Amino acid sequence: MNKTKCLVIAASLLAISGSAQAIMIDFKGLADGSLGESAWNPLMFRADGTHTTNPLEAFLEITATNGANSYAYLDSNNAGLGACGALNNVVNANQAFANSGSNLCDPSSDDNISYHSGTPERVHFVFDDDVIINSIWVNNNHDGDKSLLNDSVLTGTGGGSPTTINNGGYLQDSLISVGLNLGAGTSFDVGFDPNQSCGGSYNNCELYISKIDFTRSPIPPSAIPEPTTLALLGLGLAGMGAARRRQSK
Repeated sequence: MNKTKCLVIAASLLAISGSAQAIMIDFKGLADGSLGESAWNPLMFRADGTHTTNPLEAFLEITATNGANSYAYLDSNNAGLGACGALNNVVNANQAFANSGSNLCDPSSDDNISYHSGTPERVHFVFDDDVIINSIWVNNNHDGDKSLLNDSVLTGTGGGSPTTINNGGYLQDSLISVGLNLGAGTSFDVGFDPNQSCGGSYNNCELYISKIDFTRSPIPPSAIPEPTTLALLGLGLAGMGAARRRQSK
């Protein structure tokens, strides 16, 4: 094995290891920064988690269930991703308004995941390759008690399953560990649990998605444990050393 081949092996191992890294999309950060308060149908991201408006580059498409003209909505001021059924001006759709906090929804209160005309809203994530949904973070920072503590949130496919929030508080993001292997083209849905009582307010039936963390398949982290990766890389480097010794004789 010559030096060039060893270098190729080492580089390939590093590339494989890197491809298993988790990608995080921070919706709160985007709403308070580069995309601003904005409405999208769909909201699209590349495989590295960066935003795009080009469907040919899209690895992830996010849509919302909220009436006939639904939008995935980025709400600023410490909120994140919600759903909007109608805009006060449709020309504002699919445009970034960097650092803007001007509400585009009609009515302006319809920018979260709650009820719309009596129907529970959902936000849908669809990837063009197999992924592992590691975690999501949710919040209720704009309404009611400003907390999801003890509330129930639905996550998963086919409507999802309920998770009772027990790790959040006042104006805090709440972590939901998902660990779901999702096939390409399958919708991963997030919404509040309509089976819980809303108590006449938004306290229990309203939320925003703060962040999502996913790993792209077909090489999930479990397939190449870190110690194994390091050992293989070590073998490649050892081969380089052996090649140098042979050349020096």
